[in-house]
Amino acid sequence: MRLDRNTIILIVVSIVVIGAGLILSNQPTSAPEETTVAVERVPVFPELTAETVVSITVEDRSTDVESTTTLERSAQAIWSIAETNTALEGEIDQEQVSTALTSLVGLEAINSFEAEDDLSPFGLDAPTYTIILRNTTDEEFTLLVGGENPGGTSFYVQRADQTDMILLTSTQIAVNNVVTFGAEPPFAATPTPPPSAVLNLPGPIFADLSPFAVISVEIRNTTDDSFLLLEVNENGNWVVTDGTNIDESQETDTTLTITIVSSLPALAAVDGFESDDLESLGLSEPQYVITTNLIDGTSRTLQVGDVDPSGARYYTLVDDFEQVAVLPMEAVDAFIENIEEPPYIISAESTPDPEATAEASSTDDEEADESMDEAEATEEADEMDETDESDTEESTEDE
Repeated sequence: MRLDRNTIILIVVSIVVIGAGLILSNQPTSAPEETTVAVERVPVFPELTAETVVSITVEDRSTDVESTTTLERSAQAIWSIAETNTALEGEIDQEQVSTALTSLVGLEAINSFEAEDDLSPFGLDAPTYTIILRNTTDEEFTLLVGGENPGGTSFYVQRADQTDMILLTSTQIAVNNVVTFGAEPPFAATPTPPPSAVLNLPGPIFADLSPFAVISVEIRNTTDDSFLLLEVNENGNWVVTDGTNIDESQETDTTLTITIVSSLPALAAVDGFESDDLESLGLSEPQYVITTNLIDGTSRTLQVGDVDPSGARYYTLVDDFEQVAVLPMEAVDAFIENIEEPPYIISAESTPDPEATAEASSTDDEEADESMDEAEATEEADEMDETDESDTEESTEDE
């Protein structure tokens, strides 16, 4: 099929337009007509590696106020702020600096242009940013960062020691990751503090406590310093490990001990109030202290003071809270009584046998009955003897 002349002209014009568009995509809109040389991707800093850079200085002129920050790396490879005119402070994000530096020293150029007198079309007559890298031999490598290419994918840059050449970077990301250090030093994000603990009274005093996080519980009587210590051993079992009334020959009742520990989150105050007079409540020098140690190294504390006027509740203090928590005496005594009677398994030897007890009782009763019969028989015999003697005397008198 033969194409007519108009069709051929249209095809030629289309090819020219597409070709021109491709060429202009890598040229600034107002760039002068210059010789453009397409080159292979070449490193911008072939002399450097991330390991050889010991200093990074960034000058930021993107606003009316120029910002400058210098980072230096110690012999231990720790980055810190050497100088900055920003008012920001904090701890340097080591990973952020390392990642940004690695990207920068690996930056490549995809095009180069012969520089002319007028650098304004490239934004290099007054560079927006200046990056200065210093290596272990104290050599400095300066990169001037100008404007973007029309496609917004690259920067026009120029090395200070190669002012006859303008480079077009392969990406903007590697440059952007570093130039921000000028006005915003790479500080690590400040961790969000945990919410302040709140003691809601009345209600559970250890509502956020997980029994699985508890590794030991100490119950102490501060009056006589008697105490009991329960701990999780290397096998993950609860055992009695120390105390005033411990018996090493006895075996810990693991089930009972777990019940004791598991009841901690269930401890609930029936009332609560604030008081400036802790002495009157027995809380300036508490009589009992229950300390719960957790796997994360923290601890929870319950201080037990006097009994309230009802005779059925204790005044207590929980952790560092200033509120006085009023707890049922029965719930607190369930912990305190373990000082005198540690949670051991009750052995069969120490448990009386009901049948044996009954037999012994029956035997005792029989022996008692026999003794009573013997006593009665002896008494009757004595009475008979007395009667015989009386009769004999009467007979003698008659004679």
